[in-house]
Amino acid sequence: MAQQQLHEIKENFTACQDLLIVLGDESRQKILLALMDADLKKGLCVNEIAKAVNLSRQTVSHNLKILRNAELINFIREGKMNIYSLEVKTNFAKLKELISSVELLID
Repeated sequence: MAQQQLHEIKENFTACQDLLIVLGDESRQKILLALMDADLKKGLCVNEIAKAVNLSRQTVSHNLKILRNAELINFIREGKMNIYSLEVKTNFAKLKELISSVELLID
């Protein structure tokens, strides 16, 4: 039984590997926290995020691209601005599954 559980945990770690790398960066953590703190229906533009996290606009834009590629955030275009918001359902579900599989093994 434990071998099957270990195999499942290994598969879950593999499925989460890229996500864990993305989430490991402090700048991206700050950006995600700023988006969590914002009105989830409204979202934030790059300048608002840069001000909230005290990072340059270029640094924020670079990290937003990484977060978009990891499917952790969405954006909508309003005129000339992109408004960013969280997209947590998909990839955070993978993390929950990983944590659950580890908890099952150690309980």
